Amino acid sequence: MPTFDFIDLPGIQTLPEEDRIQTERLVNSYISDPNTLVLCVVEGTDAVLDKGNALRVVIDANKLGSTILALTKSDKVHKDDTEDYIFKRILLKSGTTPAHLEGLKGCVAVVNRKHQDSALTLEQAADKELQVFAQMLHDAEGEYKAPAMQHQLARSMTSKQLMVMLNKMYHVHITGKWVDETLTLIADEASKVKGSLQKLGAEASSVGAEMASLNCKVCLPVCLPDCLPACLPACLHACLPACLPACLSVCLSDCLFVSV
Repeated sequence: MPTFDFIDLPGIQTLPEEDRIQTERLVNSYISDPNTLVLCVVEGTDAVLDKGNALRVVIDANKLGSTILALTKSDKVHKDDTEDYIFKRILLKSGTTPAHLEGLKGCVAVVNRKHQDSALTLEQAADKELQVFAQMLHDAEGEYKAPAMQHQLARSMTSKQLMVMLNKMYHVHITGKWVDETLTLIADEASKVKGSLQKLGAEASSVGAEMASLNCKVCLPVCLPDCLPACLPACLHACLPACLPACLSVCLSDCLFVSV
């Protein structure tokens, strides 16, 4: 089963040159992995989104389609700049989002916890953040005052919505890419094992098929409720030659997507 690990990478150092090279190499070693999903953090108060090194590395790695942008310090944006710095950006509207950033998976505005908030529980901090954006939406003008638009904006505000967006990106990645690639890999391995058994002769292939059939009859009823964590390792060991593809098609379709 895939895991969802959060890895806090260091910021790209500009000077000295040796530090810049080392930090860029470290970051690239992670984001170059096709199964890496990127949460890129930039300050919402920045007039130019892509002026920092973080977004440059993402662009160079061609990872925009697997990247969500988090606009921090959104509560520090001047009221007169809210439309351009917050609203248009989280809607990924052209003009505030450079053309080469339009492939971003999403953009979410968040509020940083302050030192004086250290005594607050996570729930209290979340409520305080929600109040900031509620006031921001209340003060909106023009087209951003429409209920439908307010609802759309609210879906890209707060740390909670950031987690929702990350979870959705993860789910799409697993169901749309990881599952197919993994099934193909397992099928290839099954084919190799079957070929090895055939080289050992008809008797070995017959015994392997009988063991696989017996094992699946025993483990499939157990495998369906708990599936991958409990008995798939045993199933993988014994079932590859004959019936693993069928077993996986049942198990994965029934429980992998629920797990995700």
